Amino acid sequence: MAVVDLVVCIATTIGEYLVALVSCQFGHLIFYKGNIKNLETEVQKLEDTTDRIRQRVDTGERNNETIQNDVKRWFEEVDKLSEEANRFLEDDVKANKGCLNGWCPNLMSRHSLSRKAKKKTQVLLPLEGLGYYFSHLQNRLMFRFVDVSHLMETGLKNLLKRIRILHLESVKGSMNIFSGLGRDDFAELKDLTIDDCGDLEYLINTADWVPHTAFNGLEDLKLIRLPALTHVWKGSTQFVCLRNLTSVHVADCEKLKSVFSISIARQLIQLQSIYIMRSDKVEVIVSSEGREYEIVPADKVVFPKLARLHLASLPSFTALCKDTSAIKMPELKILYLSQIPKLQYLCPHSESNHNSVIQPLFHDKVTLTNIEELGFHAMENLVEIWPEELQAKLRRLDVIDCNKLSNIIFSPNLIECMQNLEILEVRRCQSVEVVFNLERLDVGEGHPAIALPCLKELKFDCLPKLTHVWANDSARSQGFQNLTIISVQNCDSLRNLFSPSMAKLLVKLQELEIIECEVMEAIVAHEQEVDGVTRNTIIFPELTDLTLKDLSNLTSFFQQDYAFEGSFLKKVEVVRCPKTKLLPSTSQGLRDQYDVSDVLELSVKHCDDVEYLVNTTDQVMHRAFDSLEELCLEYLHALTHLWKRPSQFVWLHNLRSVDVGECEKLESVFSFSTENPNKTEVIVLNEGGEHEIVATDKIVLPKLYEMMLRGLPSFTAFCDALIAIELPELEELYLEKIPKLQYLCPASKSNCYSHSVSQSLFCNQVNLTSIEVMTLYDMDNLIEIWPGELQAKLKSLEVHNCQKLSNILFSSNLIECMQNLEDIGVSFQSVEVAFDLGGLDVGEGHPAGALPCLEVLDLRHLPKLADVWVNNSPRSQGFQNLRVLRVEKCDSLRNLFSPSIAKLLVKLQELEITECEVMETIIAQEQEVDEEVKTNTIIFSQLTDLKLMDLPNLTSFCKKDYIFEGSFLERVEVIRCPKMEALPSAPQQLREQYDM
Repeated sequence: MAVVDLVVCIATTIGEYLVALVSCQFGHLIFYKGNIKNLETEVQKLEDTTDRIRQRVDTGERNNETIQNDVKRWFEEVDKLSEEANRFLEDDVKANKGCLNGWCPNLMSRHSLSRKAKKKTQVLLPLEGLGYYFSHLQNRLMFRFVDVSHLMETGLKNLLKRIRILHLESVKGSMNIFSGLGRDDFAELKDLTIDDCGDLEYLINTADWVPHTAFNGLEDLKLIRLPALTHVWKGSTQFVCLRNLTSVHVADCEKLKSVFSISIARQLIQLQSIYIMRSDKVEVIVSSEGREYEIVPADKVVFPKLARLHLASLPSFTALCKDTSAIKMPELKILYLSQIPKLQYLCPHSESNHNSVIQPLFHDKVTLTNIEELGFHAMENLVEIWPEELQAKLRRLDVIDCNKLSNIIFSPNLIECMQNLEILEVRRCQSVEVVFNLERLDVGEGHPAIALPCLKELKFDCLPKLTHVWANDSARSQGFQNLTIISVQNCDSLRNLFSPSMAKLLVKLQELEIIECEVMEAIVAHEQEVDGVTRNTIIFPELTDLTLKDLSNLTSFFQQDYAFEGSFLKKVEVVRCPKTKLLPSTSQGLRDQYDVSDVLELSVKHCDDVEYLVNTTDQVMHRAFDSLEELCLEYLHALTHLWKRPSQFVWLHNLRSVDVGECEKLESVFSFSTENPNKTEVIVLNEGGEHEIVATDKIVLPKLYEMMLRGLPSFTAFCDALIAIELPELEELYLEKIPKLQYLCPASKSNCYSHSVSQSLFCNQVNLTSIEVMTLYDMDNLIEIWPGELQAKLKSLEVHNCQKLSNILFSSNLIECMQNLEDIGVSFQSVEVAFDLGGLDVGEGHPAGALPCLEVLDLRHLPKLADVWVNNSPRSQGFQNLRVLRVEKCDSLRNLFSPSIAKLLVKLQELEITECEVMETIIAQEQEVDEEVKTNTIIFSQLTDLKLMDLPNLTSFCKKDYIFEGSFLERVEVIRCPKMEALPSAPQQLREQYDM
């Protein structure tokens, strides 16, 4: 046949096929390749899922677990369909090449194959989903983000008979699972969760035949985010059996109006918890639907085991059930109500008897009598938290964002009903003015009434109108004897927390926290004397934690003198109380009112008028601060002494941490006043374990390991007397902005007893020998960082912005003292030389090793630094463990190191040099020495990271050739180095110096 004829034949054939296909499903031809590819993908995914499930089955069999027949049948069906799909792809698809070896395929055949491929893919998809979401072999099935419309055709029907746990999330076609149920379907189902299934309108339509065994064993039901759900059970429900249901959780079901019909509700004898939330149309929990079908209608519904009821964000909710006289919940223990605007009362109120708008939750008071935990949140129309004179078993009560409550929360009658209450929390209730009205509670026929004897915790927050926590109390009031925790925050009308008569009742109070109460002037108010009644003893004898924060008008703890006998204070925190002069009163120091021997943590901050912590002038204290471990004082602008003289009786043998900052007038931590300036009296423990006073020429703080002194412009010394202070365990020292300090300790012993202008922190060098971490910031007049020739344990040293230090940071003598130093950081200094190695390279036996433990060296913002190392030679030793070297903004530095130093840095891993304007080379040129000393081998053998940035005059890495043998360079950055011709040197290629 001629070529022209062949072309005409092909064109004619194609035209005929195209005309035929246009009249049918043209899409199958267009998407032929896509459909075939999708089928291949789904076959592979199904095989992967099958392998995964087979592994679980094998593991289960080895553990003697029972493998359900449903799983075995699923494997059989998967194998069958996978084999068919693979045969289709292998035989039919590949065989269809048409004419010209695929150049002219049989289009009608392709149309058919495409349609078959799409259909087979649709069959495989549910199987793959079924296998993937069959998360446990033992009767658990979960589907997420799949279409389950066709699952009934793939063996799911058989699984429904045995399944115990079923979770559906974001699936399509969920109604198909619950329609057309067989005799044994869902007979063993115990846990059902349906979440975000947008097309589910109801769980079961009883108009269809439903087996009486369906859901008979259901225990846990969760219906969440079902926007189309209008009924849980649609139609007549008198034959639906849910006797085993224990928990119901309904949330975000926008069209649902009720949860149970009355006939179902009567069966719920095992129900223990109900959660219904964020469902705008829910009006009742139990509807009257189905009541007409009841053979013997009843007037009540009983949930005999219901213990928890949680209702939240239900704007249409009015009652538990409208058409029954009562719903009984005899075991209800926990009730939580939130954002239910149509509820005003828990049970009928006299005002609501003839008002259909005012709705109670319950039809009688009986249900309330067993409740132990009650919570109200954002109940905007609630006017009463509990019916008057109804005895309660309440142990916990939370009231939050309820703005229409009475201005008095607890009337005298209500207090008498709440004898079991243990925890009370009230927050953001705008109308509350008084919490407890104790009127008439202090007088009785035989014994005075006891108010809330079980109460343990009180927490109030954001009550702007609160003027009294306790009102109308008197010296004869009784109660609150078990209260252990009080927290009051953001109550801006509260001037005092309690009266002395109330304070004396709180014999078990352990934690007291008062924060952000703007007008509070004193914690304990002034009280008039009453004949025959003593009110000035034993206040808070068990108090351990005291926190006072942001009390802008607090002037004193109390306005009269009261003894805190037997106090166990362990933590005291006073922050931003600017008018508080002394702690805790204006007339006496802390010890005058508290036994502070048990305080563990003392923190006082932002109290502008505090002049001292303890006044020891009038009273000797033999165990003051006996247990104190942490002391923190910040922003005390009037503080002149920590303890007013004589402070030799302050016993601090357990002190571990001292942090004093921004106290402008403080001159010293310790002050002593004795006739003999070289002796003082201190407290010590004798052999019998008792305290006794002895004379000594030194003070020892045996456990102090951390000291931070900051922003102390008047500070001159740790101790202002000639008594030696020993700190044998001091490990961390931080000094910042102490302008009068020039030395850490005297340069010579004579200076210790002189009153010259030169000031030192300590009177002797002993206190420095144990320090391992030292940081110096903004020490404007500090002349030396360490006394020469004093051996140090220092591991970390930070020196920043200390402008009067010597131009040589580390002299050779100092280097010899710092053999343990691991980390050095220096910035903003007048330093010209970092390390002077003169004399370190010659010794009697072996050359001295300089800073052998140093690992990190960080030099930043040193404008006068001309040399990092000076007076070094090829015989110098040391720095062999330096791993990280960073240099930044050192604008007088032309070279970083000489070859003789560079060859020592055998462990250098990171080298970073940035913003050094005059730097020309990293390694300087070194004068030739005799032949036995070679300086051109093994430089930076372990270097991994190199960064050179903003070096405008850098021309080369080094001026001579040095071998970088064994280099492990992983990252090299060279940024804005315009004169750099090559890396690392101009004459040679990178490969000549680096092992790349």
